[in-house]
Amino acid sequence: MLIAPLFFRKKLAVPFVIGGYLLLFTALLGAIFYWHTFPDCFVEGSGLTPFKIGSEYLICLIVLLAIFHLLRHRHTISPVTLKFLIASLVLTILAEFSFTLYFSVYGLSNMVGHYFKLLSFYCIYKALVRSGFKNPTELLFRNLEEKSKLYQELYDDAPVAYFSVGIDGAIRKANRKAAELLGLSRDELLGCQIFDFYADGPEGREKAQTIFDQYTRGEEILSEELQMKRADTTPFWVNLTVKVTQDANDNIIESRSIITDISDRRRAEAALRESEEKFRAVVETANKGICIVQDYNLKYVNRCLADLSGYSEKELFETNFAKFFPPDELEKVKAVYEKHIMGDKEPQNYDTVLRHKDGGGFTLISAQLSSSIRGGRLELRLSVTLPGVSWRKKSCCRPMPSLSNSTMWWLMI
Repeated sequence: MLIAPLFFRKKLAVPFVIGGYLLLFTALLGAIFYWHTFPDCFVEGSGLTPFKIGSEYLICLIVLLAIFHLLRHRHTISPVTLKFLIASLVLTILAEFSFTLYFSVYGLSNMVGHYFKLLSFYCIYKALVRSGFKNPTELLFRNLEEKSKLYQELYDDAPVAYFSVGIDGAIRKANRKAAELLGLSRDELLGCQIFDFYADGPEGREKAQTIFDQYTRGEEILSEELQMKRADTTPFWVNLTVKVTQDANDNIIESRSIITDISDRRRAEAALRESEEKFRAVVETANKGICIVQDYNLKYVNRCLADLSGYSEKELFETNFAKFFPPDELEKVKAVYEKHIMGDKEPQNYDTVLRHKDGGGFTLISAQLSSSIRGGRLELRLSVTLPGVSWRKKSCCRPMPSLSNSTMWWLMI
């Protein structure tokens, strides 16, 4: 009785419990009939022994603690069952107390105690046996009802919007977040057509119609981005996932739709694209030769670098950058580069020459190489200054158009 409430939400290991009771029962029988070590409880002519009286008081205390435990867990028991269980335990206490007062086994106190016991067992019958026959679902499905209530609370208080839509397009269920997102109360939202909350245009109602057609065919939709609108027509962007609920005959009942507001992310992406476009415009029109090199191959070049080398941007793409340096200069550039690869972070200043597309023209340049770690990767920067003096190997000079005193950045990743 004392520990029973602890197993309301835990699975009882029945074999261990039965085994434990059998061992205890066998030990008690042995102590009484074989070893004769069990204390006397009643002595003819003297009445009850201190052991018997103390045991009854201990039982009363245990039953009182059992009542306390039941009251603490009363939310897990039906009110009617709890009432009969408490009555049974109170009658048990009265019975055990009566068993401490008699001087003869045929005395009035002993008889009254057994009457209390009978009434206690009747209350247990009313609480468990009769209720189990008359209202079996109350006992069998009480935990299911509590779990359903818990899941409903999780659904209602979820930080994302949940709603269900029938095949007629009407909203059947919605949580608080969905109502807040669409700008209506939950009662106002139920029964509304879901298409009333999509913005006009290809990314709104038109795309929503395509997704709805997929849903009515029994297809699931994962992470589609659409534009919706609130009740006050304010547009916002959402990420939509739809799962289909079907009955036993595979007929579609309703959707389970999850909506996440991604308006902030879309605005950040738009701002990033705008920033990238502005940066690209600056890079493309800069009077500096700019390129990105990965594994010695050019991944990007701007127009200035193309003019400097004599190649077109298309020709330069995926070209090994080694072809822009004469062999003896290439070894020097590689040595500086590899020094930074080994961990040297100090800027390196040196002069070198740059080869033109015709293979015979070189431009004298002054370069500075520095490095840093970004995003866990080594970034090398080669800053090249053009003094405006060009020369050919065979003493034939040629000017470089509008590139004097410009800088070229090499990003070797």
